[in-house]
Amino acid sequence: MFAFDLLIADTHFQDAGLFSFLNPNKLDNVRKAAKKWEGKIRSVNLLGDIFDKPSPSHTLVAEVAEAISAFGDVEINIVAGNHDPIGRKNHALESFVSGVRHGGSNKVRLITGAEPVFDHEKKYVLCAWTKDELPKAPSPDWVFLGHVQVADWCFGKGISLEALQGLGYKMILTGDYHHSLFGKGIISVGTFG
Repeated sequence: MFAFDLLIADTHFQDAGLFSFLNPNKLDNVRKAAKKWEGKIRSVNLLGDIFDKPSPSHTLVAEVAEAISAFGDVEINIVAGNHDPIGRKNHALESFVSGVRHGGSNKVRLITGAEPVFDHEKKYVLCAWTKDELPKAPSPDWVFLGHVQVADWCFGKGISLEALQGLGYKMILTGDYHHSLFGKGIISVGTFG
């Protein structure tokens, strides 16, 4: 059976604010994708900035967890972005992970620290929010998934495209820029809401 890995980045779910009116549409799109590709998805990879603010409401966290849970018992990798509430007491990502597990996925991995996670089976390196420190590819057939500040896209802050290319990955897929960009084996998969 054909199976693929789904990438979602920069959803910026929020309780109130300029783009909060888009939450129902974004949640509905996630549910539609889960239904459409049922049984065909090997993993769901959330590449940072799931929530827009450090302290989203319990209701919003539960709604987003329920939508992601619609994918069923597939591997779910949650990569922390710069907007995600890491290192805070009772932070939302831990509640989000619990909600996704409660919804039916027992294969949930939360990547929050500076240390990347090497998935040898899929040949993926998963890395949380970083500005300029990235690991080199173990070999040229590996793919990088993360939330990276790219200097060429972010007013000179972060790692350059040239430095990213020099890491030796087959492809780099990253959130943070909020727009889809393609070029030189580096793809921004931002789905800014």
